[in-house]
Amino acid sequence: MPTILVVEDHPLHQVHLRQLLEGEGYRVHMSADGQDAYDLLAGDFTPDLLLTDVSLPGMSGLELTRGVRRLAHLRTLPIVVRSAMDTDYGRGEACAAGADAFVSKREAAGDLLRTLRGLLSADPVELP
Repeated sequence: MPTILVVEDHPLHQVHLRQLLEGEGYRVHMSADGQDAYDLLAGDFTPDLLLTDVSLPGMSGLELTRGVRRLAHLRTLPIVVRSAMDTDYGRGEACAAGADAFVSKREAAGDLLRTLRGLLSADPVELP
């Protein structure tokens, strides 16, 4: 059962994501702050996937992604960036930071789950 570290500061989004992901059988670890998430990851916590919002207090999701990519033991950790700002620029920034996928918060939950399953599976799938 894969573990997903979800970095989201909005309490309602935290509840929604926890319910959605646990309902799919994932173990979920929550963090409301980019710096706290980074400290966890730089230590001994190694999830199977990182799902982060872009806008976070302290360290942004993009800064978190760049920092994680500099950690030798997590260079291949799948990272999905979420944002309410669904623009080509936002997608490009997420990719440039080292994210494996970008998912708009406006997309259906099924799109997010498909993306996560694709990144966590050994079989390559086309991601949105």
